[in-house]
Amino acid sequence: MSDHAEAKLARGRMMLDLGRYDDAIRLFREVAAQAPEDPIVRCDLARALLGAGRPEEALAAAEDAAGLAPEFDWPHRLRAIVLLDLGRKKPALAAAEEAARLDPDDPYSWATVADCRSAVGDQAGAREAAQTGLDLDPENAQLHTRLGDIRLATGQARAAERHYRVALEHDPQNPVSMHNLALALRAMDREAEATRLFEAAARIDPSLDLARRHAAQTVSMPIDGPAAAMLGFLLVSMLVGAIREGWWLAVAVVVLLVAGLAGLQAWRTRERRRAQSASLRRALARRTWRERLPGRRRGVS
Repeated sequence: MSDHAEAKLARGRMMLDLGRYDDAIRLFREVAAQAPEDPIVRCDLARALLGAGRPEEALAAAEDAAGLAPEFDWPHRLRAIVLLDLGRKKPALAAAEEAARLDPDDPYSWATVADCRSAVGDQAGAREAAQTGLDLDPENAQLHTRLGDIRLATGQARAAERHYRVALEHDPQNPVSMHNLALALRAMDREAEATRLFEAAARIDPSLDLARRHAAQTVSMPIDGPAAAMLGFLLVSMLVGAIREGWWLAVAVVVLLVAGLAGLQAWRTRERRRAQSASLRRALARRTWRERLPGRRRGVS
């Protein structure tokens, strides 16, 4: 590749890092025309197209790269990520596992395998893949976040919290880890902490603001002021009537009221957690944050 093409490739990567996807796409296409046999340029082009929300074109670029270098793991990992975004879960898993087979020492390939296994419902396999990657790179914040996601999706909020906090120790400004930690805290009814983290994540990455506002919605049947007043009046009337009839009836009414309120609270908590879990699944399926966009292959300048 000529010096001019190398400089243009470097500018394209700079545009990509800045989120200026259209500029990056233009530059990568120009370099690809000058270096038609270079798979790395096509991998960069696939990254830019994915960031621009053009997954079909990104898939074509990744497949071109895989065709040029079938034993190179990076194009297969890109194919897996794009296929997963397109909802083609089984082909995505096959591509991810091929990338891990070609370079079993790359922790990011195992992170992609974990994503794909989780998408097809194999949570145990996803956990195993993420742990394999973490064994290769114990300080990898992305993999700790993956393990947190898997734990949270299976209802293990406290275990998820531990992974997210480790991820934030290694990458304190990662909005994805911060956002998902907030989801875990919300699942444990730690609302004040969750709200602070949702807001902090949204400040770091404004694209998370919609997810924060969606997750912050109260999941229950709200009772407005007049309805609450009417309900209170009816309950007091029942209690007064019961007292007139005899103390034992009053006690029975109180017991029933307490049991009813406890049941209502349990229902509200269960519904909130169910909605939180659904929100997480949607977030994982549609992950649009920068952390979802694969970085350059190790050793590629």
